[in-house]
Amino acid sequence: MAKTGVTALIIALLIAFLLLAAGCETMDSVVDGAGTVKGVADRAGSVSAKAGAVDFRSGEQLCSYTDRDTTTANSYKAAKIITPPSEATQNQAEVLFADGDKVWTRFVLRTHKPSKTELSVGDMVLYMPHFSDDEEVTEENYRKQRWEFGRITSTDELFKDMVEVDGEPQRIKWLRVADESVG
Repeated sequence: MAKTGVTALIIALLIAFLLLAAGCETMDSVVDGAGTVKGVADRAGSVSAKAGAVDFRSGEQLCSYTDRDTTTANSYKAAKIITPPSEATQNQAEVLFADGDKVWTRFVLRTHKPSKTELSVGDMVLYMPHFSDDEEVTEENYRKQRWEFGRITSTDELFKDMVEVDGEPQRIKWLRVADESVG
């Protein structure tokens, strides 16, 4: 009989603990304040992804994975340069994309995240279709998604950290600008 009482008590405590844990809205508020917690960082990127600190990894640049004639007509992804362009490679670079594809490409772009003062109507920027308008973007999406050129068509909502690119609102924190003029 004593064993049954102890078992019942253990079960009751376990149920009480589960109910208490289930009663919490989420653990996100705890995790957000704690920084990166092992195992939690894999859930939707990381805590830094929520804060907008997502960027390419060291040595990664935007490289074309399409082969169109002009810089702005191509689509790009993050990649590391394996073989730099040279006369011996007909000015092509061998690159390794973040998704694991290894190719030769004609266009390698050095880019950076823009400040508000760098953005004007008519300027060309790089953005991720279907992602640059989102509040949050994971590091995986930032590095592996397609980037395209678009033209800034409005800066009316610059105070909200938004600009219009090709007629669609985009968040400044998910845009990039080329370090060299692209037209």
